Amino acid sequence: MSMSFDKAVYRHPARAQLVAHAESLVDGGVPVSAAVAAHLAECPRCAAELAAIRRSLEITASATAQDPNRDLAGAILREARSVRHALPADTRRRGPASLCWFLLRGLAYTSLTAALAVAVYSVALRETSAQTAGARTGRAAALAAAPAAAPLRIEDLRRKASDLARMAASLTRAAAAPKSPQERERLRALAGVSRDLDAALAALDRNPGCPRATELVRNQLGRQEQSLRDVFIERTL
Repeated sequence: MSMSFDKAVYRHPARAQLVAHAESLVDGGVPVSAAVAAHLAECPRCAAELAAIRRSLEITASATAQDPNRDLAGAILREARSVRHALPADTRRRGPASLCWFLLRGLAYTSLTAALAVAVYSVALRETSAQTAGARTGRAAALAAAPAAAPLRIEDLRRKASDLARMAASLTRAAAAPKSPQERERLRALAGVSRDLDAALAALDRNPGCPRATELVRNQLGRQEQSLRDVFIERTL
């Protein structure tokens, strides 16, 4: 084992550095830190600590693994048997029984906990399902009870467009000389929306009953209503 420290040691090296340096010396052939070596050559205290660490590592490295003593193992077993026989008879009998009872009690608690969790989850699931079904039924009943909106006929769209066109023409004639730049901008926007509405009505004439053309006319009618409202508000302010 070895560790390399490239940075110069300006103070006393840490113990981890000394241990790494000692390991490098004990391993043999492993490069050591030049900075730590230079400090050790000048610091007797760190050199003494390194020597102690090195001796400990050498003793540890030279120690061999000891085989277990069979006689000692037998003595330990005999002593354990004697201690067991010295216990009261009811205590010796109660040992395995207590262990079995502990295991059975643990299994019972585990089974009870699992059954309780399943029961709680089942109840919660049924309540959630009932609430979901009730909500769906309520929405379906509300939709069924709501009266169906009467479809807007093309004649109604044309009548509304004609009314808005007359209102736009009236406002435009009355505003021959706009009073402010804002009013002029509102009138210009109203004229543009009127042209878009005429184009949408022409598309509906070419495609009678087309849902897309009908929706386009509705949108343009809404825009024209908003433009007329803006012009009226601008003029009354």
